[in-house]
Amino acid sequence: MFWMAISSAGKMALLKTPARITSENYVAMLESSRVATIFSETHPEGWTFMQDNAPAHAARNTKSFAREGWHVMDWPAYSPDLIPVENVWSIMSRRVYAGNRQYESLSEVEAEIMKVLASVTNAEVRSSLTGWNARLHRCVDKEGANVKNF
Repeated sequence: MFWMAISSAGKMALLKTPARITSENYVAMLESSRVATIFSETHPEGWTFMQDNAPAHAARNTKSFAREGWHVMDWPAYSPDLIPVENVWSIMSRRVYAGNRQYESLSEVEAEIMKVLASVTNAEVRSSLTGWNARLHRCVDKEGANVKNF
């Protein structure tokens, strides 16, 4: 499994994760990725950290870590369509498995993921954010309900 951070500046971080992510190893991953430092350097005007309601993200330990100088977006319960990084994962998945490619080993897939990540441009990442604001407003209008047809 992998975890990725993106912003309007482009790709920020990609980390290999344990198969089971706990709050403790998620916080350790955030610290080791230096995501807050990188976001602060690339977005000196300020930034908002977005994560869904996965158990490791919603845990007290994670929330207390994120409170230290982070602006974390409150996440509506049923809004996976608000996750812009899913668009980047989709781009990567199509490239990793192009032509119905099959892999012999996990290390072979991981190597291909890293290669494909290098091929994803910052312009593609920025375009994955296109329409996000409209989806957010639509979700608010629907009081957090799932937003389709975007």
